[in-house]
Amino acid sequence: VDSVTKPAGVFVTRAGAEFSAGGARFRFIGLNSAGLTHYGAAPLMFARPEQLALGLDEARRMGARVVRVFAAAEDADANPVASRLGRVLDLAAARGLYVLVALTDFYATTPYHPQGDRRFYARDPRFSIDLLSPEFFRTGFRSNYLPWARAVAARFAEHPDVIGWGVGNRKRSGDGHTAVKR
Repeated sequence: VDSVTKPAGVFVTRAGAEFSAGGARFRFIGLNSAGLTHYGAAPLMFARPEQLALGLDEARRMGARVVRVFAAAEDADANPVASRLGRVLDLAAARGLYVLVALTDFYATTPYHPQGDRRFYARDPRFSIDLLSPEFFRTGFRSNYLPWARAVAARFAEHPDVIGWGVGNRKRSGDGHTAVKR
């Protein structure tokens, strides 16, 4: 889909080693806009909600086909935060954009993690900031993250403008633990 408009309701699929949408080749040109989902809400209260549309318009003008956002936020529970994602999906769809949804942030420097997960960030001696801890990867992900991820993924499972779900950014555990497999 190399045109400016994409047909409504068209899912991106894989055809061999290529992406396609509506039977046409799809070039993945992405833009990271981590906080876009939360414009006007507590994490980004000074970004006016109307700036969301302007940000998506600018992404499209730059040639983006995909915008990556963080869906989670520590300021509210799953329903209002998922509603913010729904707003982004609707506005992105109107502009012919797909959305890559990251469900949490590996770094504690942002508020983009499910409510209640702040306690799972700890200092890693190899870095100068707090990261998701080995405890999160062993069992902690089950308390807040997993219910959040399941709820938001179920709510938008059939939304054609979600190009993919990212379990998070740079997911790894400092102690090599691999508990998050399912």
